[in-house]
Amino acid sequence: MQVTEVTWEAEFQATLDAVRSMDPFLQKEVAKYVYDRMYFVAARRRLEGIAAELDAVRAVAIAATEDRHEALTHGASGRDDPSWAAAALIESWALAKLGATQGKFSRTLAESTDRELGRVFS
Repeated sequence: MQVTEVTWEAEFQATLDAVRSMDPFLQKEVAKYVYDRMYFVAARRRLEGIAAELDAVRAVAIAATEDRHEALTHGASGRDDPSWAAAALIESWALAKLGATQGKFSRTLAESTDRELGRVFS
């Protein structure tokens, strides 16, 4: 199934909305997961350049997919679970960045994802 930007953005926004409605303590757990992975990618770029950033984004995307699946095996049912939601947000962020580099998504989408996560979790 081909994911369009509109579908992707709707799923991303629905997950953000679910996180916004969580208890503040759970929001902080999600924020830490998101921040740690975004920081890892930014640090790789700063220290080693853009090729290293793309490798880091790929690694983060794979790990987030695994984390999301693991949350499901531990009883998560979707967006209302903080572990699932955190992994889904990072997976979406990473795939938007990778999709923009491959021409599958616009750079505008990848940049808006960065801004939105920064705004929600600052």
